[in-house]
Amino acid sequence: MRMLLFALLTYREEEVQRLATSFASATSNFGLEINTDPRSMLLSFIYGSQCFKQMFCPRINKLYTQGQTPASNIREYFYFIDHHGQLFLDDARIKNFTSCFKDFRFLEFFFAHLQRNRTGRYEQEFPYWSPCGRERNFIRCDDRPIVFLDLFRAPGSSAWMLPYGTALTKKLLVPFQPKHLYMCPHSGRIYHPTVDLDARSGMDLDSNDLVGLLCSRLAVRIGDNFQWSYPGTHEDGSAPHSFTWDGSIYKLSDTLSGLFTR
Repeated sequence: MRMLLFALLTYREEEVQRLATSFASATSNFGLEINTDPRSMLLSFIYGSQCFKQMFCPRINKLYTQGQTPASNIREYFYFIDHHGQLFLDDARIKNFTSCFKDFRFLEFFFAHLQRNRTGRYEQEFPYWSPCGRERNFIRCDDRPIVFLDLFRAPGSSAWMLPYGTALTKKLLVPFQPKHLYMCPHSGRIYHPTVDLDARSGMDLDSNDLVGLLCSRLAVRIGDNFQWSYPGTHEDGSAPHSFTWDGSIYKLSDTLSGLFTR
């Protein structure tokens, strides 16, 4: 596993391909057929492996104990948001749909109070937090803390809305702004503002907090609506220049690229 991880992190193409072939051969013995980029496939495998967790996760887990009380009447909890927008206890050994939080009232409250961590505690390891009375809920994320889960037309309106936190929410909604979509040329992930950029004047927000991620399911749903200047240019990592939605063509503003910091 360590050799596999080293090959992936340094992206030694020949070694990755060799290991990917061996991995695909092993999975075929179980009747599984995997057709994807070998590096992405192996990264997914590694991130879920116990070896990876033993190599990298203990450093974070040793920093805290869930429910710890650093001061009288104060309790601290630690959470993780994945790139699907699912919320987990950070130290949960298995992170999938069965172990994520699902109560929409809890999720609505949790994400409504999400903010940049400037408490002086765990600011590097958990850059966000969601206060709840005497509870401090510290948060880290796979990509962005705000992940848009769906896209729907608001009832009785022509406006399209993006919910986050929970797909059932009626409060955590951001108006869809097609011209401000941003497709990262390196990862292929699609991002959208977390506020109405055209109405944003005098907002005191960290530029990094203006960027939200579209979950994979939603990205696949709208991905074919992007257009590139020349056919085939998307294959060389070029960014799309326009986006078609609801009968209109929007020239992409590229505004988020200037806010995009990793």
